[in-house]
Amino acid sequence: VPLDVVASTSGVDSTTPAVGSVVDGRLADEGSTAVFPSTDAEVVDGVTVTCTLVTSDGGHVDLTLLAGKSGDAAITIVPLASYAAGLNADQSEQLANDVARTKVGALVPVPGTSAVALLHTKVAGASTAVILLSSEQLKRGQIEQLARQLDERLR
Repeated sequence: VPLDVVASTSGVDSTTPAVGSVVDGRLADEGSTAVFPSTDAEVVDGVTVTCTLVTSDGGHVDLTLLAGKSGDAAITIVPLASYAAGLNADQSEQLANDVARTKVGALVPVPGTSAVALLHTKVAGASTAVILLSSEQLKRGQIEQLARQLDERLR
């Protein structure tokens, strides 16, 4: 996920490259005995990519990309998005409803004013994918711009 490149073209300066991890939740075999998935990646039979970009002013941009072969990545990530945006229960329910109505390539309206962006995207080999970006230092418009640019690069 080219977070470093997108951030630099958007005017977000960083002193180091983004660092993160990948969780592979693809089902190893059809005969798995697991009753409940233990990660979001397992819920969508895919992967979760997380990374953080430290900005030159000491802030950070956090990215989660969830992509899989089944389920709904955007609905699956609603609890994490709600936490990142500091939403209450009613706002989280509103977010879940908005996720269900938002088309691929469009930003999901996140309640409140926090710098959080949630965007349905397409990723090669996945039938469902979503980008979640957040930052305590940047403005909401900047985070939304980063999400749109990442979406363009991933397609």
